[in-house]
Amino acid sequence: MPKITDTLTPPSTCAQLNNYSNLEGGVLPYIANNWIGTDGLLTTSGAQSFIDNLRTVKIIPTAPDLSKFNTKTWTSPEQAGGNNNDPLAGYVQSQNKLISDLEKEFNYVKSYYEKAISCLVQAITSFTTETIEANRNSINTNQVGPYRLKSIEFNKKLNLLLDAMRKISEALLEDSQGYNTAINGFNTEFGNRKARLQEQASILESENSASELHKRMVEYSAEKNRAHNNLLTLYSCLNIVAIAMLFYIAK
Repeated sequence: MPKITDTLTPPSTCAQLNNYSNLEGGVLPYIANNWIGTDGLLTTSGAQSFIDNLRTVKIIPTAPDLSKFNTKTWTSPEQAGGNNNDPLAGYVQSQNKLISDLEKEFNYVKSYYEKAISCLVQAITSFTTETIEANRNSINTNQVGPYRLKSIEFNKKLNLLLDAMRKISEALLEDSQGYNTAINGFNTEFGNRKARLQEQASILESENSASELHKRMVEYSAEKNRAHNNLLTLYSCLNIVAIAMLFYIAK
């Protein structure tokens, strides 16, 4: 079985159509026959099983958990796509590899389909109309039939692969949409931090920075004193309640 990493050569002769095999590392080997409907495409449940299968074997990469972005605590090394220091970059690399492999697999199957069509056309045009009419059954069975069947086979395989690629695309899109909430949260936080940093920068760069900083320090001290006084007041109230309880118990 040829591998997705191999240098693939399209069939150059009609006889080589019989040498076709699904690519190891491609997505077609991960489609079970019972996931395919009567139309030759993935059923609804089959498509879900197919996507789950590709996620399990890491062909579809697992997106990093953005909620852990700040602490850089990732749920598994596999999420980094082999790059634990930069999981987001690793995830993008894995996605790019997936897209590249799909393109390679598509071109591989397409080359066999195109060759089968070419062989079919050659077989048909090698006979005159009169000969075909006089020997229809024999020609259809022996000369034309095999290439017609190969053309049908690769047409179905190519359509199935295109359907599988569409399901993968939808899965990747769903993954990216799941980031919207987290990304919006990050954007808000980044915006707030940017505003605070700009305010701090304007203070530090101001000609009156010393007096402005002193003013802010006074405001901070006053706020801190208010908080301290609130704590003392609360503490005093608690002490009064405690003394009252002791007095009540003593009676």
